Amino acid sequence: MIDVCISIGSNMNERAVQLERAIDLTGERIGEVLAKSSFYETSSWGFESEPFLNAVILVKTAESPYKCLEVSLEIESELGRTRKEEGYSDRMIDLDILTYGERLIETR
Repeated sequence: MIDVCISIGSNMNERAVQLERAIDLTGERIGEVLAKSSFYETSSWGFESEPFLNAVILVKTAESPYKCLEVSLEIESELGRTRKEEGYSDRMIDLDILTYGERLIETR
């Protein structure tokens, strides 16, 4: 079992509801959510927009880092995230894997 830290953010619609849904789905599909930060607000970065509501969760998982990424992308899609080919944009939900145990994983 590996500890994984995942950041979650939203700057559209009911931001807190979106975060809670993403946390619940992560717990169901990736692993047990051991801890959750408070929700905190940040300005958008790289584009003008409404502020983001964010949180970080600690998850205990048996999944590989690649499976965690795959499931995170599925959760984003299910919750209404659409990706643009270039630049930053508003996001219904955004999940980013911050750490996967102590591994450093480099990809293109």
